[in-house]
Amino acid sequence: MAIDAGTFIWTAPPSGAATEAASVTTVSAGDKGFLLAAQPIDVYEVGAMIGVVTAATTFVFTVATNTAFGGGYTTQATVTGPASAAIAAGTTLKKFVKIRIPKGGFMRFSVTGAPASGSAQYYAICSVAGAPVIGLTGGVAGGTVNEILSTT
Repeated sequence: MAIDAGTFIWTAPPSGAATEAASVTTVSAGDKGFLLAAQPIDVYEVGAMIGVVTAATTFVFTVATNTAFGGGYTTQATVTGPASAAIAAGTTLKKFVKIRIPKGGFMRFSVTGAPASGSAQYYAICSVAGAPVIGLTGGVAGGTVNEILSTT
């Protein structure tokens, strides 16, 4: 996928784990990661890269934001996997969004519909607020891309 200058990818758990297996977290219910906006940020895509195949139960997570530390969260997007179907390892479950996080605000990823098993690494494609971004909906030229768009 083409990424413009000024665009960055945030992941949870953070990149830099000692092993590939350590870079994912379970798909159990609960909060999975937080992003603090040190400057105003626009978010264009949110998703989860499946590390270990999920059980055949619908996988659902929400992305919520607040405007300041300790503030209440507002759900901005719900990402829903296929109904009662396992999601294969290496597959991305994603949703295109337009979310603005103000300076000092937070974005939270929370699993709300949890398969009995599986793991994932959560991500967001972001840029500095207001920066022009091109090519975020394209795939990989000449390659196979395993992607599932959210059903919600």
